[in-house]
Amino acid sequence: GLLFQTNQMSADYLFQQDKPYDVSFDTGDKAMQCGRHNDIFKLWLMWRSK
Repeated sequence: GLLFQTNQMSADYLFQQDKPYDVSFDTGDKAMQCGRHNDIFKLWLMWRSK
């Protein structure tokens, strides 16, 4: 949809096609932060540790 069209950069240097898994599972073009790790995971770990 619109979010995918807005965030799609088609960065070939990040999303190579020669991976040992199905590249359709790569969510980089569907997220605002593209190739960055999920920041919410760090927040969740901090929250769970307290």
